[in-house]
Amino acid sequence: FEKNGEVSGRVVVLRDITERKRAEDDLLRLKDFNEAIVQNISEGLAVEDAEGHFTFVNPAGASMLGYKPEDMVGLQALDIVARDDIKLVEYARARRRKGLSDRYELNLVRKNGSTITVLVAGTPLFDGLTHEFSGMVDVYVDITERKLAELAISSSDQRHRRLVEQLAVLNRIGLAVFAPGENSPGDSSPRDVNTVIHVLYQQCQQIGEMDCFFVALYNEDTGMLRFPVFYSRGEDGEMQVTSYDDSRLEDYTGLTGYVVRSYKTLYVADLTDSSQLPVMNGQRVMPLPTSHLMERSFLAVPLVLGAEPALLEGLAPNALQPEAAWQPPQDPISPHTPPPFSRPAGASRPAVVGVISMQSFQPNMYTEEQIKLLETVAVQAAIALENGRLYERLQEELEQRRQAEEALLRANEILQAHVVEIESLQANLHATLSRLAEQAIRDPLTNLFNRRYLHETLERELARASRQDLPVSVVMADIDYFKPLNDTFLHDAGDRVLQALSDLLRTQSRQEDIACRYGGEEFVVVMPGAPLEVAFQRAERWRQAFEELEFRASEVIETDLSSKVLHGKIRGTFRATISLGVATFPEHGISSDSLLRAADRAMYAAKEAGRNQTRAYEERSKA
Repeated sequence: FEKNGEVSGRVVVLRDITERKRAEDDLLRLKDFNEAIVQNISEGLAVEDAEGHFTFVNPAGASMLGYKPEDMVGLQALDIVARDDIKLVEYARARRRKGLSDRYELNLVRKNGSTITVLVAGTPLFDGLTHEFSGMVDVYVDITERKLAELAISSSDQRHRRLVEQLAVLNRIGLAVFAPGENSPGDSSPRDVNTVIHVLYQQCQQIGEMDCFFVALYNEDTGMLRFPVFYSRGEDGEMQVTSYDDSRLEDYTGLTGYVVRSYKTLYVADLTDSSQLPVMNGQRVMPLPTSHLMERSFLAVPLVLGAEPALLEGLAPNALQPEAAWQPPQDPISPHTPPPFSRPAGASRPAVVGVISMQSFQPNMYTEEQIKLLETVAVQAAIALENGRLYERLQEELEQRRQAEEALLRANEILQAHVVEIESLQANLHATLSRLAEQAIRDPLTNLFNRRYLHETLERELARASRQDLPVSVVMADIDYFKPLNDTFLHDAGDRVLQALSDLLRTQSRQEDIACRYGGEEFVVVMPGAPLEVAFQRAERWRQAFEELEFRASEVIETDLSSKVLHGKIRGTFRATISLGVATFPEHGISSDSLLRAADRAMYAAKEAGRNQTRAYEERSKA
């Protein structure tokens, strides 16, 4: 400017801003690139303001929840959070205000009301000038399928564990129910009905707690319903045992009669709620008083002879699911209606032989799994109880025949003509008892397979080995000087020796080996797939292990052969030895008889060579 204020010229200042423009262009391109990423990534991304309203949601995030991106802007974030997770979101938001980031799982509610599970990674936002909290950025990934898969795996593992536990319980109950009688050592006779019921009472305590337990027996021939034993908890907390009079089913209106008639499992979660009681002949079936206290939970299962667990499962009520409301049975049954399980001539439907029941003074005591367990136990119980009834019937018949024989003997001169009939009855009885004994495949003293089972199984194993071109070895063992041992230490000691050898053969054999008591002090082990060398080594290990065992003698009687018995290292004890013979299919025999003879000859060769040794079959051992 001039002094008079007129413009006299201008000064131009030039600055090179090429780099700045390039940086601005790069920034714009980077912004477009980031926006493209945000718009196209598969993960959900949402921006919230400080009050928790969405200011931006990318397409993937909106699609996960069934919205359009623009529809979610302005929504309160808590509006899409599952109710149970609201406190979790509030806690995470409080941490964001402190500048902390989080990763957590969250359940969100979609627009259609369904729920998804997401993994959220949240980052706080702060104002660049005031440094105050201005919102947050959430990135979330849909992990619903993964959570469902994890839940399925967890549920499957739990089901498998429960199944294993249930099978273990059923196995223990089955073993107890079908165990031999305990009237005397080695007794393999069936249990009577009362004994079976007592065993069931003891074993069913593994299923669940109970304050009352009973087994009712029904005889479809006479129509009588019998309660032999009833267990109930007394005022002192101890279980008391009582019994009830027999009743005709057509006169019996209690819950047990309903179960017999309906052929169904009945579970009443609370007996004080009359709406849960079943209907019969247009009226509610009321429980009969059985103790000083009122049972609340009542579970009863029909005992179906010849039924499978699946059949009972199909007949059980459908309303046993925990989440379903209990519904009383809808099929009214008249007390005079013939039981649906009665079997006309030619029919094959199983028959109800009774009812097994567990009860508790507490309501809602039994779960569906416990009900299914009792239904499965009922299948075993029906067989055991029927066996017990047959056993008692047989005992009654035996007693009646014994009395008849005594009368016949006393009146022999008058009733001489009936002698033939009596002998015939006795022969039939002995034949029946012999057939029953032959049906057992276990030796009662040693619990090994018996000789009959050996012959049947050995023939099958040889046929299979022939088809597959595999060897089968047979080891025959005999206790040395067993008669002198019995005479010296008495038969009780002999039984202990037999049992000890049986335990050794059973525990030191392969799973596929078949250990049998052949007769007396002779034992046979069938070893499918084992060549001669392997069988010989195994037999020798058995011999050495048995030789090391010592037995205590409760009493000693000196005989001429007592010197042959091996005395133990400690006074009052003794030892025993065995001689073993080994033969192998097909080299030494192609049939069960020839193979057993070869093993027997090899064993006698060991005896002749001095006992307490193992010999393999050789041609010269035929002599």
